[in-house]
Amino acid sequence: MGLTVSTVVNYLSWQEDLFQEFPTYFLSFLAGTVGIISVLYLTKVYASSSFGIQRQLQQRLSSAESDVAESPTDTTAAEEVAFDTSNPSKRVPVSVNFHFTRVCNYACGFCFHTAKTSHLTPLEEAKRGLQMLANKGMKKLNLSGGEPFTQAKYVGELCKFSKQVLQLESVSIVSNGSKIRKDFFTIYGEYLDILAISVDSFDEETNIKIGRGK
Repeated sequence: MGLTVSTVVNYLSWQEDLFQEFPTYFLSFLAGTVGIISVLYLTKVYASSSFGIQRQLQQRLSSAESDVAESPTDTTAAEEVAFDTSNPSKRVPVSVNFHFTRVCNYACGFCFHTAKTSHLTPLEEAKRGLQMLANKGMKKLNLSGGEPFTQAKYVGELCKFSKQVLQLESVSIVSNGSKIRKDFFTIYGEYLDILAISVDSFDEETNIKIGRGK
């Protein structure tokens, strides 16, 4: 089969185009290859890091469990185990939020804990429950409601019991502040570590609109 002049010219022209476009093709190929290698490397690094973090966390939890078994009063170890979701029976209630009443003198439209019942657990029964929690490792107690100071003596006695008998590290109350009286602190002030007052607005008209004004 013979070659014509036209065939030779077309062949040479194709070779010239290929030579001119070769750098573009080569760079695209190189970039794609580098990208694939980078993804594979990062995936390997991520997998190794995740496995390492998971292994370290498991080791810390295992160590914390041993510490609690040897020394139940070890606060640091107790806090570690408190987050051990793999062993529900060994969780420690380090910090407890006790909503002992749902009664409140305000009617805030946004509140999640509006009164649906006026039930109030008898004081001695509440103390017994707190003693059980302390036996399991409770260190901090927050008393809330409702409005705790609708039962001022009740919440005061819980504070006194928690500090005097249970010897908790921290006892706190969250209140709207409207029913707090000076005589409460005269009797129970020494048993209270923190008093938190909720404030939603400094404007009285706004407070009235949301349900917590006069």
